[in-house]
Amino acid sequence: MKKIILLILAIGIIAPAGIIFWRQKSQVEPANPNLALTQEVWETIKTNYWEKISDEELAKLYQVGLEKLTGKQISFKSANLQGVLKMLVKQAELAPQLNDLVLANLKPFGRSRLYSRKEEQALAENVANYNRATGQIEPSITGRALTNDIYYLKHTKFSPNSLTELEKTANESEKQPQMTTLIYDLCGNIGGSLDLLPYFLGPFIGQNQYAYQAYHQEQKEEVKTQTGWLNSLVKFKKVIILVDQETQSSAEVMAAVLKKYNVGVLVGTKTKGWGTVERVFPLQNQPDPGQKFSVFLVHSLTLR
Repeated sequence: MKKIILLILAIGIIAPAGIIFWRQKSQVEPANPNLALTQEVWETIKTNYWEKISDEELAKLYQVGLEKLTGKQISFKSANLQGVLKMLVKQAELAPQLNDLVLANLKPFGRSRLYSRKEEQALAENVANYNRATGQIEPSITGRALTNDIYYLKHTKFSPNSLTELEKTANESEKQPQMTTLIYDLCGNIGGSLDLLPYFLGPFIGQNQYAYQAYHQEQKEEVKTQTGWLNSLVKFKKVIILVDQETQSSAEVMAAVLKKYNVGVLVGTKTKGWGTVERVFPLQNQPDPGQKFSVFLVHSLTLR
């Protein structure tokens, strides 16, 4: 398990579900850097967006977006990439705002965006649970004994250190071997790196168990656990999983899987419903050498 943990720590800080770059050369190679940016964003959406989207649907988003930015009625001759680039050629300086608007209007609305360098760095720090004020990575899991029989685990985020923290915190309960009840608190857990979940679920349900499905452009991928039981968790005969309306993303999948495998009883309110996987896609074409944009895109959905 220690080797796996080190591997996770090495890659997990980059982005919620890792960084993938895809560059597909199409028929048009715009000389204008703003048009080149638009072309690359278009291709990134077509290849990596969770849902298949037609040229006509995507071109319509660009048309409506440009109309909103200019306050004028816009038309194009062909509802495809070439038509969009020709439509934008006289207003190419609007490309960053337009592409951000198009991404924001992909379903689920507001989740995908065109990120600046500053926003991408803030995302990486958030995923890593890095506190800029203190210059330290804050713990995402804490634990304490409530009574001689009950142990309480509070989990606020799935960060690169979460698996190590789980093992360390759960092992603390071994000091009181008579404990039989675990309260696992996911209230307010905002999720985080879904790449961690196959490793994080293993200590609760065992290795090589079907955890969830990842859905991307009409394809379903079965995801299995990558780690085995954690002895300091196995001893608990009663497990209560706390959730609320702010439990979201990876934390929702975690709660659903624990319920599916009858690990414990869910207690709380309806969760947020954000079963999405976002990824950061770097862009080669930058309209301004002093600026760096990347695409933050909903890549797939998680299915129980």
